[in-house]
Amino acid sequence: MRLSLLIIFVGLLLSNCSDNPSKSTFEQVNAEISNSNLDIANYSEATIYYFAIDQDFAAKANWSTKSTEENAIKSMDIKKLPLSEVAGYKPDNKIILYYWTSKNPQQSEINHILVSK
Repeated sequence: MRLSLLIIFVGLLLSNCSDNPSKSTFEQVNAEISNSNLDIANYSEATIYYFAIDQDFAAKANWSTKSTEENAIKSMDIKKLPLSEVAGYKPDNKIILYYWTSKNPQQSEINHILVSK
């Protein structure tokens, strides 16, 4: 019984491992709403660029990536983005935080996090 539980546990751990940990950014970039800011934390080894938009507004918006110092967050840094600067933000709505690492990303290189209060 213990052996079978151990095998199941090890199997679960291995199934959650990435083939290439350096490409896995899911937990390396985090965001949360605190007070009147969207706090974006970049724990990755690369500078990231971001775009934050209200989830409901995103369905109507036409946007493209921009990679400048204004929307850059350096490695191991945190940005406090005022909610007033989130495109189309309305209180109680979720925010989509898009982020990428290259200056001219391909669509497959754009990641996102859904943030709620």
